[in-house]
Amino acid sequence: MTEPIVLHSDADHQQAQQRIAALHGEPDSPAKTEELQALADAILVFQLRLDET
Repeated sequence: MTEPIVLHSDADHQQAQQRIAALHGEPDSPAKTEELQALADAILVFQLRLDET
């Protein structure tokens, strides 16, 4: 993963959740772990921005 994942909308958030579900069905690998962490970080930032408004 070369670029951070940024969520701008509820639709982006939903896509991230779907991607996480899909990743859980894949075999473990460093790339999977990296993508799951990036998605978790993006969701956390998205939630924190929602809480600020």
